[in-house]
Amino acid sequence: MSRNVQGTRSYFMWVFLGIITLGICFIVYNLLNFLDLDEHNRRYASRENASSTDSQA
Repeated sequence: MSRNVQGTRSYFMWVFLGIITLGICFIVYNLLNFLDLDEHNRRYASRENASSTDSQA
């Protein structure tokens, strides 16, 4: 029950679409990370007992 597929599949089209898809996923991933950092700063920046890299011995 195989169908006769006419035409050829373009390797370069699939590579191009893959790059676009990965690029969109990368943008979404970075956007979610940046939004999380903003939320983290809003939630914990005003606390006095927040951990800090500044340490004075």
